[in-house]
Amino acid sequence: MYDRMEDRFNYLEDRIRRSASLFSATGLYREPVDATLASEESMFSVGMVICDGEGRLNEKSILLQGSVEHSRGQRVRLDLKDINQFSLFPGQVVGIEGHNPSGHCFVVSRLIDSVPVSVDDQLPCAKKQAVDNEDHQNSNTLPGVLSSVIAAGPYTTTDNLLFEPLQELLSYACRKQPQLLILMGPFIDSDHPDIKKGTVDQSFHDIFHFEIVRKDSL
Repeated sequence: MYDRMEDRFNYLEDRIRRSASLFSATGLYREPVDATLASEESMFSVGMVICDGEGRLNEKSILLQGSVEHSRGQRVRLDLKDINQFSLFPGQVVGIEGHNPSGHCFVVSRLIDSVPVSVDDQLPCAKKQAVDNEDHQNSNTLPGVLSSVIAAGPYTTTDNLLFEPLQELLSYACRKQPQLLILMGPFIDSDHPDIKKGTVDQSFHDIFHFEIVRKDSL
């Protein structure tokens, strides 16, 4: 709440640049390019998932924001029709392969939602040293890498109280096994239509206990 806009911008920019460096250092992907450039040829890019508008992220509202270094911070819409299965959330940094025939929409053929966990063990010495040097220059935090997932509520859709977004988030965390999972409120939206209509026969405490605490402990 008290962060300066400049500090928030620098933090997000460093996240994208750091991820781009790690993707490149694996040797499994090409050097990231600007995803907003029109091209019929396949290319690789790295950026942060953004929701175009208010409400829940859906297939038609997914944008990718690149770094200032690679794309001047511009955004491009993602077409994920060729991806059989994916799980994304706003703020997530991902790698994408595909092409942008019009310059307005990037057609994704491959979505990489994380750098391989064993990337440090796979890096050639020169590349590993380059990544370590960049970390030392760009980070003022404690040494070491902490993998974390941070999400903010509400964790329900507007048409029900099944907590489907929460379940998707927990499934993602189970697959990626972060060291730290932080869930911020509101866990239950007091303005949810079912709450306002009075059709729910449980208290806020009961809903929180059975739908949030119980799932987190499973």
